[in-house]
Amino acid sequence: IMLDSEGIILEWSHGAERLLGWSAQEAIGQPAHIIFTPEDRATDAPGTELGTALRLGRCSDVRWHLRKDGSTVFCDGTVNSILDEDGKTVLGFCKVMREGYTPAKEGDTPHRARAEERSFLGAVLESVENGIVACDPEGKLTFFNAAARAIHGREEQPLPPEQWAEHYRLYRSDGATLLAEDELPLYRALRGERVDSARVTVLSAGGRRHDVEVTGRAMRDAEGQILGAVISMNDVSAVRAASAARDETLREQGKRIAAEESEDRERKTQAQLHLAAEAAGLGIWTWDVTHDTGTWENERMYEIFNIAPGSPILTARGLVADYLHPDDVASFRLATDEAIRLGSRFQFTGRFYRRPEAGLHWLELSGMPQTDDAGGLCIIGTAADITERKRNEEALRDARIRLEATLSAGEVGSWIWDIRNNHLMADRNLARLFGVPEGAAGEATLERYIASIHPDDLDEVTRLIDLSIATRQPYRATYRVTDSEHGYRWINARGRVDFDADGAPAILAGVTIDITQQKEAQDQLRATQERYSKLISSIDEAFGIVQVLVDAAGKPYDYRFEEVNAAMEKQSGLVEAAGKTIREMVPDIEPKWIERYGRVAVEREATRFVEHSAAMGYWWDVYAMPIGAPDELRIGILFTDITARRQAEEELRQLAADLSEANRRKTEFLATLAHELRNPLAPLRTGLDLMRRAGLDAAASGKIHEMMDRQLRQMVHLIDDLMDVSRINSGKIVLQKDYIDLAQAIRNAVETTLPAAQAARHRLDMTLPPPGLILHADPTRLAQILGNLLTNAVKYTPQGGRICIAARAEDRMAVIEVRDSGMGIPLEEQAHVFEMFSQVSRNMGRAQGGLGIGLSLV
Repeated sequence: IMLDSEGIILEWSHGAERLLGWSAQEAIGQPAHIIFTPEDRATDAPGTELGTALRLGRCSDVRWHLRKDGSTVFCDGTVNSILDEDGKTVLGFCKVMREGYTPAKEGDTPHRARAEERSFLGAVLESVENGIVACDPEGKLTFFNAAARAIHGREEQPLPPEQWAEHYRLYRSDGATLLAEDELPLYRALRGERVDSARVTVLSAGGRRHDVEVTGRAMRDAEGQILGAVISMNDVSAVRAASAARDETLREQGKRIAAEESEDRERKTQAQLHLAAEAAGLGIWTWDVTHDTGTWENERMYEIFNIAPGSPILTARGLVADYLHPDDVASFRLATDEAIRLGSRFQFTGRFYRRPEAGLHWLELSGMPQTDDAGGLCIIGTAADITERKRNEEALRDARIRLEATLSAGEVGSWIWDIRNNHLMADRNLARLFGVPEGAAGEATLERYIASIHPDDLDEVTRLIDLSIATRQPYRATYRVTDSEHGYRWINARGRVDFDADGAPAILAGVTIDITQQKEAQDQLRATQERYSKLISSIDEAFGIVQVLVDAAGKPYDYRFEEVNAAMEKQSGLVEAAGKTIREMVPDIEPKWIERYGRVAVEREATRFVEHSAAMGYWWDVYAMPIGAPDELRIGILFTDITARRQAEEELRQLAADLSEANRRKTEFLATLAHELRNPLAPLRTGLDLMRRAGLDAAASGKIHEMMDRQLRQMVHLIDDLMDVSRINSGKIVLQKDYIDLAQAIRNAVETTLPAAQAARHRLDMTLPPPGLILHADPTRLAQILGNLLTNAVKYTPQGGRICIAARAEDRMAVIEVRDSGMGIPLEEQAHVFEMFSQVSRNMGRAQGGLGIGLSLV
């Protein structure tokens, strides 16, 4: 089970799933305490376990664990801390565990079997006369028997070692000096020291002095990891308090006490061995070689062979006939024969069929021959199911083979430099990289390898090695070595220095990798990038590379500039665009740009188009093409700002339209002018013809003169208007300003227009300004303006209409308004009514002559 530094489950093996019931999907992401019983959680056993592994590097773990279905299983194993390459930062923990017990009999739970065993051991320890005290790996007191409580007069408490002496009043033999922490027998045993007959004085809660002799041992698992410590306290106060007269009796009593102590120590040792075997998952057996009989001393033997406890045990013949793999029988017989013949240690490792499923397991048997009192030979030993260890060894062997193949294929060499002895151990790959014959890889001196380093790189390599030793940081260096074929090869080296107990550098181990091709590729890439950068920065066209951003449905919603040239920033105005999205820089950008670039990226087809961006105020000529892998959604964009060209084109089109319109109006004006001039000429010619005839009376002659005069005045009026237009266009008109009464000027204009208005049955209203509103203006031109406005109103208003003229003062200005009830001027033609020769087309039917220059003069 892999845990992170906070104890959260990261990996969950199939073995963990079979043992504890949770699937990997259910377990990963959960805290490790889900597999601990409520009792262990209450004492923070999960945290204690990880704390020990963090402090010591590993922690043995023997306890009941909780399954998914609520049942418990007794497991043993270890927890190892995982550090990074500098050995300081904790990356996580690895918890390896296996089932330590199976039910004692059908229907019994593991918890009940373990409880019965604990009860039995507790009863045994309570029955001994010596005081028994035990602690866990953290130094917390976990067991006091009745004798210990009697000696101390106190109950056990889970106190740390630094509080034991003061709380339990533990003194040196003088009875006055408290024991220091490193003098406490239990603490010495916990540190791995063998404690025999240490003398301690104990003052009980009632003030009674007890002189005790203490024996202590550390309890270890099969790998030597300390599981805790136990001491036996023999109260010898009575012996020391007896009088000299009873020396003989005391000697006899001392012998008896010594015997009892020996027996007690033997019992204690046996109990410790029993606990150690249980903790290591070892079965204990005895084999009577002469009669091929024996005993199994613990339940683990039954569990290994999957035999119900209490059933007849296996004999050597039964083991060979029914359980051992045929290929391993010969080695089993050879091991037993040598042990019996030579009296040497019995050692056998082989395969056996675990009944009834007949699964093939690995078995390890170990024992020592002994001779009993009757002269018979027996072997006492242990058994272990090492199937999992064998699988791990096989996996490790395969991993080593694959590693060697990988190192060879990848041209990776490994080396170890013994700094103190200045000796280099190298593999064949390193020798090949440095030009050393493969046969001399392990014999070549350090100087032989150093000689292959390029002279220009040697000082830097030496400096980096010294720096790694001084700072205790990993060693990293890139340098060149000689090569007979290519001149030089590029090498990347990495390693780490290990220091001895005194802090002196001991070894520097590491690997080297041939990176020649990588360096050549990097050089080529660098040259290509330089050429590319020069090209892109030198072109006048704007260029950029963008990545199209899509939502979960694959729809483009934005794009990010990855690279741009100076022309792009200059033409678009988007400064420092690289790394930013278009919506960051132009929030109101039109969606059409994102959609079009999105199609190029998704459909992988280049396109060229001309488009306008109102948000940016530019016209662009754009060429977009897909680049990179399809899933990258990256495109290259080459575009030119054609805004000025488009504006020029638009101005040319407008100018052409204006010229065409002016030409049309000029043509219409000339036709109208000819018509307007011809109209009065015809009556004049008729009048002249009539006047040539004789016999006209004075009345007829007067009417002819009046008609001719009227037509002539009309021609003069037309010609005067044309002359005014000419003077205005040439800037030769001069205003003859004077002070005039605005009200009177309006009355005069109305009087002039009134006959025409009355003829058309129009109602003409005036709203005059307050008296005394004086203007500084040209009276003639003002009369001309008012006359033109009122004349237009009369001409273009249907008969019986209403015409209003009003004037007022506003901000030291005179405002004159002429309104009529005619059909009005269309909105689209209002901007042109004051232009030369302009006449509203829909009002032409109501026009009563005119050249269309009246409002232009206004």
